[in-house]
Amino acid sequence: MKGGRVNSAGKHVEGGCFFYFTRTKYPPVVSADLIINHHRERGITVSLRNLLRLVLAVGVCGTIGPVWAYDPSPNIGGDLSACDQVIFSTFTPPPFSAEKNNVTVAPNSEFSFLASKTTTSASITVKIKEEKVPVTVTSVGYGYQVKGKLPPSIKGSYIRLDIFAKGPSDCDKTDGWLLKVGN
Repeated sequence: MKGGRVNSAGKHVEGGCFFYFTRTKYPPVVSADLIINHHRERGITVSLRNLLRLVLAVGVCGTIGPVWAYDPSPNIGGDLSACDQVIFSTFTPPPFSAEKNNVTVAPNSEFSFLASKTTTSASITVKIKEEKVPVTVTSVGYGYQVKGKLPPSIKGSYIRLDIFAKGPSDCDKTDGWLLKVGN
C-alpha cells in the first residue's frame, strides 16, 4: 500500500490525516511508525527537530491558555505591596547630581515635596543626619504638600533629606534626596 489510509469499511483511501487511528475493541492508538512511514513515502522527512518543534508548540499553547484566563481581583494584594502606592515626588530643590544638577543651596533654604494620597499625613517625618526637621503638611487635590527649612547649623556639606511615612495597612515607606549645602 502506497500512501493513504484505510477507512472504517476497510477500503484504501488516498490522502488522509496526520494521525492514523486503528479501529479495535481497545481505545484508539496512534502509531508513530505509520506517521513517519506515511511522510517518508510522500517525500517528507520527519526530523527530531521538527518533532520537538511540534511538542513545544503544543506545550506552549497548553500553558498559555490558562494564563490568559487569570484575572486577579484588584482588591487582592497581588505583586504590588500597599507601600508601593505611597509615592514621594516633585522634590524642591531638585536632588543634587554631579552630571545633571550640580547646584549648591544656601543654609536655611526651604525644601518641599509631594506625597501621594495613600500616605498617612500625620506620619510624615523628615530627618537630616538623624535629627528631626519640623515640616508643615498641607492637603492638596492629588495628595499632600510637605514644606520645611534646612537647619541653619548645616553648612558646607552634602546632606540627605530622609523621608519616613506610613501607608495603607500601617506599612513603612522611606525615601529622600541629596543636597549640596553651601557656606
